[in-house]
Amino acid sequence: MIAIADKIAIKEYFDSLSSEEIVLTISHLGKDDRSELFALLSPTDAAGFIEEIPEVQATDILERLSSQNAAAIMNELKSNDQADLMVEFRKESAEAIMAEMKPEDVEKVRRLIEYNPDTAGGLMITEFLAFDESMKVRDVTEHLRNRSEEYTRYNVQYIYVTEQNRFAGVCKCGIWYYPSLKNLYQALQ
Repeated sequence: MIAIADKIAIKEYFDSLSSEEIVLTISHLGKDDRSELFALLSPTDAAGFIEEIPEVQATDILERLSSQNAAAIMNELKSNDQADLMVEFRKESAEAIMAEMKPEDVEKVRRLIEYNPDTAGGLMITEFLAFDESMKVRDVTEHLRNRSEEYTRYNVQYIYVTEQNRFAGVCKCGIWYYPSLKNLYQALQ
């Protein structure tokens, strides 16, 4: 499949595997085949695989890709995963990849790599969900469903409620039976 660059067959094959099987399959490929595989995948699919495999393998794969391809994959990763990988790259690879990444992602990565990876700062992610308190729960729920694939990667535990872009409160995910976020936040106080 890789040799003939059959993207559809590759996607179907990997979609049929569990996370453990994906890791095992990728680890059994030679370095060149791994690089070819990741060059064929969409950045979103590649990022999903990168999150599953050991950092050493992920770093090797990304450094073998063009800086544009590696950056496209890095842009799809959570900020803490971006930072973890960035500190493992060779300096010249890190600089080339960051030059191709979204500026806002580079800024987050630069802030996160300042922390020791074993501290809370090194483990945190910068992504969070915030919605204005005037929104209806059904609208928030619809938004979450429409972007569920993206938000699943963030392991969201809380949704922040804002009023005119200012923090107004926080809701634990799963509490969705109030007509508006403002009612929910008031009920939780």
